Amino acid sequence: MKRLTYLLCPVFLMLFAAEASAAPITVPPGLNLGDQYRLVFVTSSVRDATSSNIDDYNAFVSGVAAGVPQLAAVGTTWRAIGSTATIDARDNTDTNPAISVGVPIFQLTGLRVAVDNADLWDATIENSIRSENGANQFNFIWTGTRSDGAGDLGDTITHLGQIDPWVGGFNNTDLSWIQNGIRFRGESWSLYGLSGVLTIVPEPGTIILLGIGVTVVVVGHFRCRRHRRLRERQ
Repeated sequence: MKRLTYLLCPVFLMLFAAEASAAPITVPPGLNLGDQYRLVFVTSSVRDATSSNIDDYNAFVSGVAAGVPQLAAVGTTWRAIGSTATIDARDNTDTNPAISVGVPIFQLTGLRVAVDNADLWDATIENSIRSENGANQFNFIWTGTRSDGAGDLGDTITHLGQIDPWVGGFNNTDLSWIQNGIRFRGESWSLYGLSGVLTIVPEPGTIILLGIGVTVVVVGHFRCRRHRRLRERQ
C-alpha cells in the first residue's frame, strides 16, 4: 500500500483551454489525512489484444503511467481493467466485491468514478474515465469484460487474446464504459489502467514543522512553570 504526500497549503491551478495539456491530479480534492483511494485512466497509447497473458496488459498500462512524472511519483502498481480466459478484470485489479469492499476510485481530473468495488461493477460509473493527460480519449478500450467485472462465462471469444474481445466506449458512464461491443483482436485500441490503494499522509516537511511546534510548546510550558516557581520563592 503506497502512502501519498498530502499538501497542507493552498494550491492555485491555472486553467488551460486544451484538456490535453492538463496535469493529472493524483490527490483528489476533498479527501482528508488517512483517506484511501485509487486512480484510474485510459491510455492515450494503443495496442492490439492478441495476447492471452494478462501480465502483458498490466505491463502496458504500467509503462504508460511510468511515462508521466506525476503518476510515476505516486510509486504504486498499475493493472489493466481487463479479462483473459484465465482471470477476470475484477480479480486482476483486486476490485471483486465478493472479496473486499474496496475504496473510492477517481479519474485524473479529480472526479470520482466509483464509491467502492460494488459501485464500479454495478453497470454504471459516476464519471467517464479520461486519459493520463486528463483529456477525453476518443478510442475504444480493450476490456474483454462484462459490466459485472467478469469475462463471459463459458465463452472465451470475447476475452482479451481471443478473436473478438469486448471493448469499452470512450466518454461513457453506463455499462458501455466496459462492454460496448467487440472488435477484432488485431486492431489497436487503448486500455484502462487502475492504481493500487493509495493513502493520504502529511508531507515530510509538515511532519517536521509539527514536531518543532510540539517541542516549542513543551519547552515553553516547562519554562513558564520554572519562572512561576522562582516568583513564588521570592
